[in-house]
Amino acid sequence: MNVHYRDNRKIDPSLGPRLGDGTENDGNRVEIGPTALAHAEWREAGLELPDLAEMRKARHKRLTDAIVARGYGGLLMFDPLNIRYATDTTNMQLWNTHNPFRACLLCADGYMVLWDYKNAPFLAEFNPLVRESRSGADMFYFARGDRIGPAADAFAAEVADLLSRHAPGHLQIGIDKIHPAGLDATRRAGLQYRDGEEVTERTRGIKTEHELRAMRCAIHSCERAMAVMEDFALYRNPQGRGDGGRCLGRTPCREHQAWRRVDRNTTAYLRLRALTHGFRNAGHGSSQRVKFSLSTPI
Repeated sequence: MNVHYRDNRKIDPSLGPRLGDGTENDGNRVEIGPTALAHAEWREAGLELPDLAEMRKARHKRLTDAIVARGYGGLLMFDPLNIRYATDTTNMQLWNTHNPFRACLLCADGYMVLWDYKNAPFLAEFNPLVRESRSGADMFYFARGDRIGPAADAFAAEVADLLSRHAPGHLQIGIDKIHPAGLDATRRAGLQYRDGEEVTERTRGIKTEHELRAMRCAIHSCERAMAVMEDFALYRNPQGRGDGGRCLGRTPCREHQAWRRVDRNTTAYLRLRALTHGFRNAGHGSSQRVKFSLSTPI
C-alpha cells in the first residue's frame, strides 16, 4: 500500500508536452513509439534522440525526389515496410503482408494518399504528410471473393485520377508489389508499370542523420534486452543444462562456454540454432521428443 500510481506512471509530466523525439508525451498516442523505459535508458546512455517529424519529412522528400528523377507520375506501394517508410504508419503488419489491404500513393508533387481500413483513417492523422486516407485497396479473395476484378478497376481509377491531378501528363507509375488483378487494372486505366521496388530500395539505402540516431537508439534497446535474456539463460535458469550440472555463481558451465565460443566465431551459426537448442517435439502434431544440440543439422 506504500506504492502510489505516481511512482510508476507512464507519462512523465516533467518532460513537458513533447518527448525528446518530438512525439506527444502521451502514453495513448496512435503512432507506435518507444516507452518511458526506453527514453530513460537512452538518456542514461547519452544517446542523441531523432526528431521523428524531421525524419518523416526527409524520407518524404527523398522518395519524391526519386520519383521526379525517374520521370514517374507517382509511386504506388503495397509492401508494409515501404508504407511504413513513406508514412510512418502501421496496421496489422503481419496480416497485411499476407493480405495486402493497405496501399500508399506518393505523387510527383509530393501529394500522398494512404488506403487503409474504412473505419481506421485516424491511424494516419498524426502525420500531416498523409494528405488523404481512403479505403478500397484490398484485391484478394478473402476480402472480395468473385468481385476482385471490379474492385481492382475501381482502385486503379482512383490512382489514375490522382495522377491526372497531381502529375498531369505522366503515365508512368512505379509499383513495388501488387495483386495481378490490380496490375491488369492499372494498365486498363492507361498507366504504365515501372519497377517501384527499385525506387524504395535505393532510397532507403542512404540514411539521414535522424535515421542514424533512431538506429543507434534501437540497437541500444535491443542489446539491453538481449543482455537481460542472456543473464537469465546463463546464470538464473536451472533447466536445460547439457552437462547435467548447474552454473555456480558467475562461472558458466561447459555448455555455455561452448555457446560463447560459437558466438565469437560465427554469429550466423548461432542465429540458426539459438531457438532450436534443447528438447523439442519432432514436428507438428508429433509427441516424439528429440534432443537438438549445437551440431544438429537444421
